[in-house]
Amino acid sequence: MSEQKKTGYIWIIVVIAAAVVLAVIAVPNSLRFQARSHSRPMVMAEKAAYDEAPAPMPGSTGSGMPMEKTGSGAITERMLIAKVALTVEVKDIKSDVRKAEQIATQFGGYVSGSRIYTEETGSSATLTLMIPINNLDKAVEKIRELGKVRFEQKSTEDVTRQFIDNEARIKNLSKEEEALAALLKRTGKLSDILEVEQELARVRTEIDQIQGEQRYLRQQTSYSTVTLSLTTKPEPPKYEGSPLKIAFFNAWHSFLNTLHGLAVIGMYALFYVPLLLIGFFILRFIIRRIRKKAA
Repeated sequence: MSEQKKTGYIWIIVVIAAAVVLAVIAVPNSLRFQARSHSRPMVMAEKAAYDEAPAPMPGSTGSGMPMEKTGSGAITERMLIAKVALTVEVKDIKSDVRKAEQIATQFGGYVSGSRIYTEETGSSATLTLMIPINNLDKAVEKIRELGKVRFEQKSTEDVTRQFIDNEARIKNLSKEEEALAALLKRTGKLSDILEVEQELARVRTEIDQIQGEQRYLRQQTSYSTVTLSLTTKPEPPKYEGSPLKIAFFNAWHSFLNTLHGLAVIGMYALFYVPLLLIGFFILRFIIRRIRKKAA
Protein backbone atom coordinates (compact mmCIF):
# COMPACT_ATOMS: atom_id res chain seq x y z
CA MET A 1 0.00 0.00 0.00
CA SER A 2 1.42 3.36 -1.04
CA GLU A 3 2.17 6.11 1.43
CA GLN A 4 -0.45 8.33 -0.19
CA LYS A 5 -3.21 5.76 0.32
CA LYS A 6 -2.16 5.24 3.92
CA THR A 7 -2.41 8.99 4.51
CA GLY A 8 -5.85 9.04 2.88
CA TYR A 9 -7.12 6.22 5.08
CA ILE A 10 -5.74 7.92 8.15
CA TRP A 11 -7.57 11.11 7.25
CA ILE A 12 -10.84 9.20 6.70
CA ILE A 13 -10.46 7.55 10.11
CA VAL A 14 -9.82 10.95 11.67
CA VAL A 15 -12.93 12.34 9.98
CA ILE A 16 -15.12 9.48 11.22
CA ALA A 17 -13.69 9.81 14.74
CA ALA A 18 -14.39 13.54 14.69
CA ALA A 19 -17.95 12.85 13.58
CA VAL A 20 -18.44 10.41 16.46
CA VAL A 21 -17.04 12.95 18.93
CA LEU A 22 -19.36 15.66 17.62
CA ALA A 23 -22.29 13.24 17.83
CA VAL A 24 -21.46 12.38 21.44
CA ILE A 25 -21.31 16.08 22.29
CA ALA A 26 -24.55 16.83 20.46
CA VAL A 27 -26.62 13.98 21.97
CA PRO A 28 -26.73 15.30 25.59
CA ASN A 29 -27.64 18.79 24.37
CA SER A 30 -30.41 17.33 22.24
CA LEU A 31 -31.72 15.24 25.10
CA ARG A 32 -31.70 18.24 27.44
CA PHE A 33 -33.62 20.27 24.84
CA GLN A 34 -36.19 17.49 24.45
CA ALA A 35 -36.54 17.22 28.20
CA ARG A 36 -37.26 20.93 28.44
CA SER A 37 -39.71 20.77 25.55
CA HIS A 38 -41.65 17.76 26.80
CA SER A 39 -41.54 18.38 30.54
CA ARG A 40 -44.89 19.13 32.09
CA PRO A 41 -44.34 21.89 34.61
CA MET A 42 -46.84 22.17 37.38
CA VAL A 43 -49.31 24.80 36.27
CA MET A 44 -50.05 27.34 38.95
CA ALA A 45 -53.83 27.36 39.28
CA GLU A 46 -54.37 31.08 39.47
CA LYS A 47 -57.73 32.33 38.17
CA ALA A 48 -58.85 35.93 38.22
CA ALA A 49 -61.89 35.87 40.49
CA TYR A 50 -62.32 39.60 40.66
CA ASP A 51 -66.05 39.53 39.85
CA GLU A 52 -66.69 36.75 42.39
CA ALA A 53 -64.99 38.51 45.28
CA PRO A 54 -67.18 40.34 47.79
CA ALA A 55 -66.91 44.07 47.21
CA PRO A 56 -65.05 45.97 49.93
CA MET A 57 -66.87 48.57 51.95
CA PRO A 58 -66.94 52.01 50.28
CA GLY A 59 -64.04 54.17 51.36
CA SER A 60 -62.22 51.23 52.95
CA THR A 61 -59.31 49.24 51.63
CA GLY A 62 -59.36 46.59 54.31
CA SER A 63 -55.59 46.74 54.63
CA GLY A 64 -55.60 48.08 58.17
CA MET A 65 -52.34 49.94 57.47
CA PRO A 66 -51.32 53.41 58.73
CA MET A 67 -53.18 56.37 57.28
CA GLU A 68 -51.69 58.64 54.63
CA LYS A 69 -52.65 62.17 53.60
CA THR A 70 -53.17 62.99 49.96
CA GLY A 71 -52.34 66.31 48.33
CA SER A 72 -55.98 67.38 48.54
CA GLY A 73 -56.07 66.80 52.29
CA ALA A 74 -58.17 63.62 52.06
CA ILE A 75 -57.17 60.72 54.28
CA THR A 76 -56.76 57.20 52.93
CA GLU A 77 -55.38 53.95 54.31
CA ARG A 78 -52.16 52.63 52.91
CA MET A 79 -53.07 50.11 50.21
CA LEU A 80 -50.95 46.98 49.97
CA ILE A 81 -51.22 44.01 47.63
CA ALA A 82 -49.94 40.97 49.55
CA LYS A 83 -49.04 37.64 47.95
CA VAL A 84 -47.92 34.47 49.72
CA ALA A 85 -46.51 31.27 48.18
CA LEU A 86 -46.37 28.12 50.26
CA THR A 87 -45.25 24.56 49.57
CA VAL A 88 -46.31 22.08 52.25
CA GLU A 89 -45.53 18.36 52.37
CA VAL A 90 -48.61 16.46 53.58
CA LYS A 91 -49.68 12.83 53.99
CA ASP A 92 -53.06 12.80 52.22
CA ILE A 93 -53.56 15.19 49.31
CA LYS A 94 -57.34 15.00 48.97
CA SER A 95 -57.95 15.30 52.70
CA ASP A 96 -55.58 18.25 53.08
CA VAL A 97 -57.03 20.01 50.03
CA ARG A 98 -60.40 19.99 51.79
CA LYS A 99 -58.74 21.27 54.98
CA ALA A 100 -57.10 24.13 53.06
CA GLU A 101 -60.43 25.07 51.50
CA GLN A 102 -62.02 25.07 54.97
CA ILE A 103 -59.25 27.33 56.28
CA ALA A 104 -59.94 29.84 53.51
CA THR A 105 -63.66 29.83 54.33
CA GLN A 106 -62.98 30.00 58.08
CA PHE A 107 -61.09 33.27 57.70
CA GLY A 108 -63.61 34.90 55.37
CA GLY A 109 -61.92 33.98 52.10
CA TYR A 110 -62.61 31.65 49.20
CA VAL A 111 -60.88 29.30 46.77
CA SER A 112 -60.09 30.93 43.45
CA GLY A 113 -58.86 27.73 41.78
CA SER A 114 -57.44 24.29 42.50
CA ARG A 115 -55.79 21.41 40.66
CA ILE A 116 -54.81 17.92 41.77
CA TYR A 117 -52.09 15.88 40.04
CA THR A 118 -51.66 12.12 40.44
CA GLU A 119 -48.42 10.47 39.31
CA GLU A 120 -46.64 7.18 39.85
CA THR A 121 -44.27 8.59 42.44
CA GLY A 122 -46.92 10.54 44.35
CA SER A 123 -49.67 13.15 44.24
CA SER A 124 -49.68 16.92 44.42
CA ALA A 125 -52.14 19.81 44.36
CA THR A 126 -52.09 23.53 43.74
CA LEU A 127 -54.67 25.89 45.24
CA THR A 128 -55.16 29.61 44.91
CA LEU A 129 -56.76 31.02 48.05
CA MET A 130 -58.09 34.56 48.41
CA ILE A 131 -57.84 35.60 52.07
CA PRO A 132 -58.89 38.95 53.57
CA ILE A 133 -55.67 40.82 54.25
CA ASN A 134 -56.60 41.37 57.92
CA ASN A 135 -56.75 37.59 58.42
CA LEU A 136 -53.76 36.68 56.25
CA ASP A 137 -51.27 35.95 59.04
CA LYS A 138 -53.77 33.81 60.96
CA ALA A 139 -54.72 31.84 57.84
CA VAL A 140 -51.07 31.24 56.88
CA GLU A 141 -50.29 30.04 60.39
CA LYS A 142 -53.17 27.57 60.13
CA ILE A 143 -52.00 26.38 56.71
CA ARG A 144 -48.52 25.66 58.09
CA GLU A 145 -50.12 23.15 60.46
CA LEU A 146 -51.19 20.96 57.52
CA GLY A 147 -47.72 19.43 57.27
CA LYS A 148 -44.04 20.19 56.79
CA VAL A 149 -43.39 23.56 55.16
CA ARG A 150 -40.89 23.13 52.32
CA PHE A 151 -41.05 26.65 50.90
CA GLU A 152 -42.58 29.97 51.95
CA GLN A 153 -42.41 33.40 50.36
CA LYS A 154 -44.32 36.61 50.97
CA SER A 155 -44.28 39.80 48.92
CA THR A 156 -46.13 43.10 49.23
CA GLU A 157 -46.66 45.94 46.79
CA ASP A 158 -47.69 49.42 47.89
CA VAL A 159 -50.25 50.83 45.43
CA THR A 160 -51.38 53.77 47.58
CA ARG A 161 -49.84 56.41 45.33
CA GLN A 162 -51.26 54.75 42.22
CA PHE A 163 -54.74 54.73 43.76
CA ILE A 164 -54.50 58.40 44.76
CA ASP A 165 -53.23 59.42 41.31
CA ASN A 166 -56.11 57.55 39.67
CA GLU A 167 -58.62 59.33 41.88
CA ALA A 168 -57.14 62.67 40.86
CA ARG A 169 -57.30 61.71 37.18
CA ILE A 170 -60.95 60.69 37.54
CA LYS A 171 -61.74 64.03 39.20
CA ASN A 172 -60.06 66.03 36.40
CA LEU A 173 -61.65 63.93 33.67
CA SER A 174 -65.08 64.34 35.29
CA LYS A 175 -64.69 68.13 35.14
CA GLU A 176 -63.68 67.85 31.49
CA GLU A 177 -66.70 65.64 30.86
CA GLU A 178 -69.03 68.22 32.41
CA ALA A 179 -67.52 71.01 30.31
CA LEU A 180 -67.86 68.98 27.10
CA ALA A 181 -71.46 68.03 27.96
CA ALA A 182 -72.32 71.71 28.53
CA LEU A 183 -70.61 72.64 25.26
CA LEU A 184 -72.59 69.99 23.43
CA LYS A 185 -75.89 71.60 24.49
CA ARG A 186 -75.03 74.79 22.65
CA THR A 187 -76.09 75.17 19.06
CA GLY A 188 -73.32 75.19 16.47
CA LYS A 189 -72.01 73.68 13.29
CA LEU A 190 -72.54 69.99 12.68
CA SER A 191 -68.76 69.45 12.38
CA ASP A 192 -68.20 71.12 15.77
CA ILE A 193 -70.92 69.00 17.39
CA LEU A 194 -69.41 65.79 16.00
CA GLU A 195 -65.97 66.81 17.21
CA VAL A 196 -67.28 67.49 20.74
CA GLU A 197 -69.17 64.20 20.81
CA GLN A 198 -66.04 62.33 19.79
CA GLU A 199 -63.97 64.00 22.50
CA LEU A 200 -66.71 63.35 25.08
CA ALA A 201 -66.77 59.65 24.18
CA ARG A 202 -63.00 59.48 24.60
CA VAL A 203 -63.11 61.11 28.04
CA ARG A 204 -65.90 58.80 29.23
CA THR A 205 -64.02 55.73 27.99
CA GLU A 206 -60.90 56.84 29.87
CA ILE A 207 -62.95 57.39 33.04
CA ASP A 208 -64.45 53.89 32.76
CA GLN A 209 -60.98 52.36 32.35
CA ILE A 210 -59.57 54.14 35.39
CA GLN A 211 -62.62 53.27 37.49
CA GLY A 212 -62.17 49.62 36.50
CA GLU A 213 -58.55 49.79 37.60
CA GLN A 214 -59.64 51.31 40.92
CA ARG A 215 -62.12 48.48 41.50
CA TYR A 216 -59.35 45.97 40.78
CA LEU A 217 -56.96 47.68 43.21
CA ARG A 218 -59.63 47.72 45.94
CA GLN A 219 -60.24 44.00 45.47
CA GLN A 220 -56.53 43.13 45.39
CA THR A 221 -55.81 45.14 48.54
CA SER A 222 -58.81 43.67 50.36
CA TYR A 223 -57.93 40.05 49.57
CA SER A 224 -54.44 38.56 49.61
CA THR A 225 -53.49 35.82 47.15
CA VAL A 226 -52.14 32.64 48.73
CA THR A 227 -50.70 30.14 46.25
CA LEU A 228 -50.56 26.84 48.09
CA SER A 229 -48.74 23.79 46.72
CA LEU A 230 -49.39 20.51 48.51
CA THR A 231 -47.05 17.58 47.87
CA THR A 232 -46.55 14.11 49.27
CA LYS A 233 -43.24 12.43 50.02
CA PRO A 234 -42.13 10.62 46.83
CA GLU A 235 -42.41 6.85 47.15
CA PRO A 236 -39.46 4.77 45.91
CA PRO A 237 -40.33 2.36 43.08
CA LYS A 238 -41.34 -1.08 44.28
CA TYR A 239 -39.77 -4.15 42.71
CA GLU A 240 -41.30 -7.60 42.91
CA GLY A 241 -39.35 -10.82 42.61
CA SER A 242 -36.13 -12.39 43.80
CA PRO A 243 -32.81 -10.46 43.90
CA LEU A 244 -31.57 -12.56 40.95
CA LYS A 245 -34.62 -11.63 38.87
CA ILE A 246 -34.26 -7.94 39.78
CA ALA A 247 -30.56 -8.01 38.86
CA PHE A 248 -31.36 -9.68 35.52
CA PHE A 249 -34.00 -7.06 34.63
CA ASN A 250 -31.69 -4.22 35.69
CA ALA A 251 -28.89 -5.61 33.52
CA TRP A 252 -31.30 -6.08 30.61
CA HIS A 253 -32.62 -2.52 30.86
CA SER A 254 -29.05 -1.22 31.11
CA PHE A 255 -28.13 -3.19 27.96
CA LEU A 256 -31.15 -1.77 26.09
CA ASN A 257 -30.27 1.75 27.19
CA THR A 258 -26.70 1.25 25.96
CA LEU A 259 -27.96 0.04 22.57
CA HIS A 260 -30.30 3.00 22.37
CA GLY A 261 -27.45 5.40 23.16
CA LEU A 262 -25.20 3.82 20.53
CA ALA A 263 -27.98 4.01 17.96
CA VAL A 264 -28.52 7.69 18.69
CA ILE A 265 -24.78 8.40 18.45
CA GLY A 266 -24.68 6.49 15.17
CA MET A 267 -27.47 8.59 13.69
CA TYR A 268 -25.71 11.79 14.69
CA ALA A 269 -22.45 10.45 13.26
CA LEU A 270 -24.18 9.70 9.94
CA PHE A 271 -25.19 13.33 9.80
CA TYR A 272 -21.73 14.71 10.57
CA VAL A 273 -19.63 12.29 8.45
CA PRO A 274 -20.75 13.62 5.04
CA LEU A 275 -20.14 17.20 6.11
CA LEU A 276 -16.67 16.43 7.40
CA LEU A 277 -15.83 14.36 4.30
CA ILE A 278 -16.87 17.22 2.03
CA GLY A 279 -14.65 19.56 4.03
CA PHE A 280 -11.83 17.01 3.93
CA PHE A 281 -11.91 16.60 0.12
CA ILE A 282 -12.15 20.35 -0.40
CA LEU A 283 -9.12 20.86 1.83
CA ARG A 284 -7.26 18.01 0.08
CA PHE A 285 -8.03 19.50 -3.35
CA ILE A 286 -6.73 22.91 -2.23
CA ILE A 287 -3.53 21.39 -0.81
CA ARG A 288 -2.89 19.48 -4.04
CA ARG A 289 -3.36 22.60 -6.13
CA ILE A 290 -0.92 24.48 -3.91
CA ARG A 291 1.68 21.68 -4.20
CA LYS A 292 1.34 21.57 -7.99
CA LYS A 293 1.88 25.30 -8.26
CA ALA A 294 4.86 25.07 -5.92
CA ALA A 295 6.32 22.25 -8.02
